[in-house]
Amino acid sequence: LNASKAVGLPGLQALDYTARLMALEAVLETAVPAMKEKASQLYQEPLFIFVAPEFLFSTVEGHFLQEEIKERIRLGLIAISKRYPEVLIVPGTIAWYKTVERSPSRAKRAGPAAPPRDFSFYLAQYDTEVHAPTRYAGWAQEALRGYQEDQREQFGERLKRNDPALKIARNTVFLLYQGDVWHKYSKRHESLDEHDLSLDVPGTADYKNIVFAPSITSPLVPPIQGLTIGIEICADHEHASLLNTGSRCDIQIVCSATVSVFREHASLKPTGILIQADSQTSGVYQPEHLGAGDRSSESIPLPMEEIKVRFGTLYVMERRMRV
Repeated sequence: LNASKAVGLPGLQALDYTARLMALEAVLETAVPAMKEKASQLYQEPLFIFVAPEFLFSTVEGHFLQEEIKERIRLGLIAISKRYPEVLIVPGTIAWYKTVERSPSRAKRAGPAAPPRDFSFYLAQYDTEVHAPTRYAGWAQEALRGYQEDQREQFGERLKRNDPALKIARNTVFLLYQGDVWHKYSKRHESLDEHDLSLDVPGTADYKNIVFAPSITSPLVPPIQGLTIGIEICADHEHASLLNTGSRCDIQIVCSATVSVFREHASLKPTGILIQADSQTSGVYQPEHLGAGDRSSESIPLPMEEIKVRFGTLYVMERRMRV
């Protein structure tokens, strides 16, 4: 399930957010009963995990969705989670933006006494990112630092004066469990191409007015059934953002559009697993099977079950694990 590259779902790029929510639910409607049937033979209290790739919710034109649409997607995801409360649903990411003026839903949630948004807050975030070397790791370390500095120079004054034309872009994943949002995480590191240009703010977007704001949300998910869980979005794994927290997880989840997973950036306990949903390739990895150096990662052999849904053919992977 991916907006930038349809995998097993022909025509997904042309679907609006409501149809994509329906596609998500259609997969779960078929997958969850199958998982329950198999898990009942193994464990008394299994944890079911569903993961979709990055940018499941975005637009072909302009890429970023309005804040009000993001709020509607959030409510739609909560409704799906209420139907499957025992499943940890990681439904890919939402590419969206906010402006100085709050959307109707956000204004209602904030209340009439809420002060206006202060975009200078995001200027402080840029300063934090640029001057925190430990936040950067991997091959694009200096490129990303230089890009962040250029962004600050380009947008700093406009952020300071709350320019109403500015759009603060986010790439956000809502993790859902027990019928509600269990954790929200937004991408911390932008993806850069070979020319050090942002892949998160493509040419189709209003790049002259869009600022991709580095996230300050924690990649550590509140524990479920005593399991420690971490989340990364694409380039976050390339920059080892979860590893830099110093934590070691039972489950490390990577939602991505195109990134390889590496042993050097695994933040796992010896018995942990890494789950990746990517538009190019996906898999479940134990620490010893993650690639190091020039060696690529090898997924655990997984039984594949073909699932027919109205949007095409998908494949569901099942991993039996005891932690």
